[in-house]
Amino acid sequence: MATLFPGGIDSFPSAAALAAGLLSSYPHSRAHGELGEALAAVEAKVGVTGSPDASSLDYRTTHLGGVLTGSLPSPGLAPTGVVAGSYTLASINVGPDGRVTAASNGTGGGGGSTGASRADLYAAALRAQFL
Repeated sequence: MATLFPGGIDSFPSAAALAAGLLSSYPHSRAHGELGEALAAVEAKVGVTGSPDASSLDYRTTHLGGVLTGSLPSPGLAPTGVVAGSYTLASINVGPDGRVTAASNGTGGGGGSTGASRADLYAAALRAQFL
C-alpha cells in the first residue's frame, strides 16, 4: 500500500498485534515497508534544515515573504517608506493589506470648511489604517 500522506492519514496495525503474530495477512516485513514510505513522505514534507524545496515546511517558515521579513521565531515587517510622526491635513494611502503605504502633509484649502471636525477626520484616518 502506498502512503496516503500528505493527502490523508495512514492507518497501521499496532506493534503489539504484529509482534504477537495476530495479523497473518499483514506480515511484519510489509509493516516495515509501509512505515518506511510514510516516514519518507513526512520527512519530504517537513524538509531538512535549510531546505531549498519551496513546498517544504522548513523553507516556508524561513522564507515568510509578503510583508514579513526575516525568519521565525522573530520575523519583522517590511518597511513601507512611511516615516513615523504626526501629519497635518494628511494625505494617506493604504495598501490592500491595510498598512499605510504613503503619508504626507497636506496643504490648506481656500478657507472653506469640509463640514467635518478634526476629530471626525482623525477617526476616518484611523479607520482607513486599521480596517
